[in-house]
Amino acid sequence: KIKSGDESFSFVLPLPPTFPLCHFFNCPLTLPCCPLPPPISLYLSDLNYCGTHQPCKNGGTCSNTEPNEYQCECQEGFRGRNCDIVEHACLSSPCVNGATCAEDPAGFSCVCADNWTGHTCADAVRQCDANPCGRGATCQESPEGFRCLCPPGWTGRTCQLDTNECDMGVCVHARSCRNLIGGYLCDCLPGWAGPNCDVRNSSCQGLCLNRGHCEDSVSGSRCLCVPGFSGKHCQTGPSPCDSTPCQHGGQCVDNEGRAELCSCPMGYSGTYCEMVVDLCNPNPCQQGVPCQSADGGYTCACPEGYYGNECTSLKDPCHGQHCPGES
Repeated sequence: KIKSGDESFSFVLPLPPTFPLCHFFNCPLTLPCCPLPPPISLYLSDLNYCGTHQPCKNGGTCSNTEPNEYQCECQEGFRGRNCDIVEHACLSSPCVNGATCAEDPAGFSCVCADNWTGHTCADAVRQCDANPCGRGATCQESPEGFRCLCPPGWTGRTCQLDTNECDMGVCVHARSCRNLIGGYLCDCLPGWAGPNCDVRNSSCQGLCLNRGHCEDSVSGSRCLCVPGFSGKHCQTGPSPCDSTPCQHGGQCVDNEGRAELCSCPMGYSGTYCEMVVDLCNPNPCQQGVPCQSADGGYTCACPEGYYGNECTSLKDPCHGQHCPGES
């Protein structure tokens, strides 16, 4: 047996005559019994074509006649080299689903009824392949042909007709309902919202901040703030100045609720005005006059005839009735 690709071939080697000392594959060429090797075409021939290829169809009997040749004996009602042609094929009614059978040289052919296809009309036509449904509808095959699953707002066999949702009472708490192409519009009554006017429209939604409680009434709504918060929407939180952190009369400034700044009076400094500033260092007094620190300020020990913090103002030496211009 020789294998070539996916096919195998069997052959039978001719046996030499029986002579003493004659061996087919180990034979001295000097002996008269040694045969010539068979032709190469015999090695490549399929001597069992029927078993290898099974060419006879429809129950036909296959016989090997010679290498690579065969003959089929067909069953009654079939003919052809491979018994693949049906005689009077329409007698067995091979066409189904109301199809009409017609005999031809190949056997028969079927003329299918509507919605059926295939060699024997056994396969239903997939009408959804033609996309018969409109408006984005989903197509489903059915025994009747096809069925369209319409999206909201559309109806009809192919979903091409607009649905009048207002006839279905879709608007719950509304003054009126207006039908649109592929939809509808509800004119909601006061206090109601949503596409169907079925959602209570409370003005409290998202109104109060910082855990404030909203009270809804006919006149409007208002926020009840938790302690520490104020404002119309409870948006103002506790102020850092509430704890009066500034000392020595400093003024507290709220920096948007994040930090506090102290505006300190003269003579004090620091974050909370807690540090006393020595205003005499350096000495602000003129002429080297001694400086004395006082609470929140300083004084200069001015010489005779001068006064003021920096001893720059002259005193008027004339006072009383004896001064010129006095009477």
